[in-house]
Amino acid sequence: MNDMHPSYLLQFSPMKTTDVGEVDSISQSSFPTPWSPKTYIREIEEGPHSHYWVIRPNPSLGYGTAAVTLPSIFAYGGMWILDEEVHILVFATHPAWRECGIGEWLLLNMLILANQKGAKTTTLEVRESNVAAQSLYASMGFEEIGRRKNYYKDTNGSREDAIILSLPILELSYLTQRLNVKSPLVKERIQKRIRNSIQETFVFKATAP
Repeated sequence: MNDMHPSYLLQFSPMKTTDVGEVDSISQSSFPTPWSPKTYIREIEEGPHSHYWVIRPNPSLGYGTAAVTLPSIFAYGGMWILDEEVHILVFATHPAWRECGIGEWLLLNMLILANQKGAKTTTLEVRESNVAAQSLYASMGFEEIGRRKNYYKDTNGSREDAIILSLPILELSYLTQRLNVKSPLVKERIQKRIRNSIQETFVFKATAP
C-alpha cells in the first residue's frame, strides 16, 4: 500500500452495533440534540436503505501505548441510498481529531461508494449556524436548494432552520481526484497530531515531580 495514502493510518469500514458506544460518545459532543444509541442500532440492523461507516485507526500501527492512545473511531457517517439519490443523514468527527481532514476523507469515501451503487445526486441538511460545515460542503461543490423552517428542535426548546444542500452531479472522477489530493494532507496532519501527543507526554513525564 502506498505509504502516502491515509489508508496506511486509517480504515474505512462499515459501522457495527458494537461501535455504537463510541459513536454515541462522539455524537454527544457534536450535536445539540444527538441521536439515541437505539436509533443507530435500528438503522444498522433494520434500515433497508441505510449505509453507516466509520473511520478507525489502523491497528497494525501499534499506537495505543502510554505515549499516545488513539480513539477506536475517528469519525462516522450515515446515509440512505434511494435509487439515484444519496441523502447524508449524520456525519461527525471525534472532537480531539477535528481539523485534520478526517471528516472530509470519510465523506468522500461515502460518496464514492454511493456513486458505485448507482447514486447520481446528493442531498443533506445542515444547521444555519454551522458555518464550518457549510464551508466544507461549499468547497466540495454543494449548493443551497432550499430551507426547512425550524427543522432542528433542541432539548432546551429552541429551534433552528436547516439549509438544504445538494451536490447535483455525483461524478466519480471528481470525487476520486479530490480524495487523491486530500489524502497526503490528511496523513500529514494525523502524523503531526500523533507526534505532538507523544512529545507532550514525554515533556510531562520529564517535568513531573
